[in-house]
Amino acid sequence: QRVTIPNHSQEVDDLARSFNGMAAELENAETLRQNMLADISHELRTPLTVLSGQLHAALDQVVALDEEELANLYGQTQHLIRLVEDLRLLAQAEAHQLPLEIQPVNLADFWQELFANFSLVAEEKGIRFEVYSMDRLPLVFVDAGRLRQLFSNLLDNAIRHTPPEGEVTVTSAIKDDRIILTICDSGEGIAPEQMSYLFDRFYRADTSRTRETGGSGLGLAIAKALVEMHHGEITAVSAGHNKGSQFIVRLPIQPA
Repeated sequence: QRVTIPNHSQEVDDLARSFNGMAAELENAETLRQNMLADISHELRTPLTVLSGQLHAALDQVVALDEEELANLYGQTQHLIRLVEDLRLLAQAEAHQLPLEIQPVNLADFWQELFANFSLVAEEKGIRFEVYSMDRLPLVFVDAGRLRQLFSNLLDNAIRHTPPEGEVTVTSAIKDDRIILTICDSGEGIAPEQMSYLFDRFYRADTSRTRETGGSGLGLAIAKALVEMHHGEITAVSAGHNKGSQFIVRLPIQPA
């Protein structure tokens, strides 16, 4: 409910405005909660429906589950497990309850490992993958495992959305007391009207992506939460469709 601004006195008017502001914040929080529940139920419904239908048919001896059908059921259960784990991780991160093991990390060694992990994936797709200028960076105080999860997600997205003969590059810079890491691809790009939704739960800029090819739709939301837990920030830049994109992560050099 909202109250009418009475215009009686400055104090009463300010109180009424504060009350309306609080009501608006509560309404927005409730809208976000309802949207999240609707998104979760939508994402869970499809794999559960597949599992229920095929298992029910097998129990009624309508069909016999062969190896291919069992593999499909197993794939659906794996999707459910990933979705539940991603939701748990996101909830913990956003509530700042995810434990972090902060330690000094050498980014040159860190990116050498990531380069080894993703260079073969990029090569198989015919994409040039390069990492530049990591050896001159100072130590950064982070949770190495969570940072690996963050950049693995961003690299996976970049390679997935870049066509053969394209390129994905990682560069670094230092500005003030922050290390700036930029993942740049020559892929599909992002439309301007989609930019503000990129880091929302279950949002997929490419609506043609399926669960099998596009993950749970929580990857960028988790990336944002992990960056913010390290007192950093993440932004995205794109000139538009088929013009590539950049994901820029800024991390403090010293622990907060």
